[in-house]
Amino acid sequence: MAQTIVTTDLLDLHSQAELLAAYPAGLSRPLLADLIAFQAVRGWRWAALHEQRHLALWRARLRIALGHPAHDG
Repeated sequence: MAQTIVTTDLLDLHSQAELLAAYPAGLSRPLLADLIAFQAVRGWRWAALHEQRHLALWRARLRIALGHPAHDG
């Protein structure tokens, strides 16, 4: 679920709520938040460092997942 949220840019809480409403099993929100952060780091590391592509996209996803403002700096 966390990987789907990150790779489809459903990082805002409203979009996540819509997705999770369709999910029949209950999920631990704190655990999901941690897994979203993990998937964002994982995706950034692979795409940005290994493939050298989509740097701005993954930087933004990573900042959102970690709770930082999405801006380049």
